[in-house]
Amino acid sequence: MNKSKWEQLKKDVAKEHSKIRTNPKSYIPILEKVIKYFKGNVIYKPGENTGYMTNEGKSAYEECIRFLKIQKPMGEVIYDEELSKAAQDHADDIGPAGICDHYGSDGSLMDERVERYVEWDKCISENIDFGSNTAEEIIISLIVDDGIADRGHRHNIFQPDSKYIGVGIAEHSEYRIVTVIDYVGGISNYKKKKSSKKPPNDLKSDNLVKSNKKEVNDEQKTIKNLKEILTKNDISNSAYQNILNDEFSDKLNISNKNKKNQVVNLGFPDDPDAPEGAISCKIKIQTKTTGKGIEKKIIKIYTLQDGSTETILTVETTY
Repeated sequence: MNKSKWEQLKKDVAKEHSKIRTNPKSYIPILEKVIKYFKGNVIYKPGENTGYMTNEGKSAYEECIRFLKIQKPMGEVIYDEELSKAAQDHADDIGPAGICDHYGSDGSLMDERVERYVEWDKCISENIDFGSNTAEEIIISLIVDDGIADRGHRHNIFQPDSKYIGVGIAEHSEYRIVTVIDYVGGISNYKKKKSSKKPPNDLKSDNLVKSNKKEVNDEQKTIKNLKEILTKNDISNSAYQNILNDEFSDKLNISNKNKKNQVVNLGFPDDPDAPEGAISCKIKIQTKTTGKGIEKKIIKIYTLQDGSTETILTVETTY
């Protein structure tokens, strides 16, 4: 695809997100049409000489249709230029290298890339699609989520708290094209600065690298330490909790002197993880495909009434 058309495709992707969020049933006839092209587990579209192999066959599309029939409509998403710069950074990074991962070549994850441009709140997530050339194809790929047991990409699209969307598109050395989509619940500040130098080419995507050129606050250090533990493949949830208790118990309550105490309605009745005195919460959801399955990391950062923060991290792995 001509790069000059990518800017329009980015906005089309955002429009299709709004379309399916506000009217989930609108994609039912589209999926029903695709089902007619199946021969076994392979899709043969009219006019194409080669087929597209799927993992689950048409059953995944039929399951998606059942989901769309009961999914309630929700709000549109807003295309954001600054958020799109973060998505574009990742697309430009992994595309030429043929990487298929949420980790950048510098070890960065979506929240770190997004925070180069904006300060976000409420929720954050990221979807990546490989090989789809149109906005409709991208949406189909993500909502069907063929081969992904927990349908995590679909969940990101229908996350009701997501309000802003950023899209990045680049050539991919293996799949021809890669589309990176970042979602956040809110944007409290635009940093209005471009990304720094491109990540070093000699760093592998699974290495988490800390920058020595900039200061990071206590919260960022804690999250990076948590990531380092979680990326060890053999750590179970129970073993992780033991390590967390032993090594990070003194870091989970982080002083935040710059924030004034707020008098607001306390309590999160629907959230069993919320500590006493919590007044707000940031949620970071990080999904990664590994050789063992789909790993979802949920990081909850609660701000307490006294201005301190408390971090709760859970890991869900689908095999």
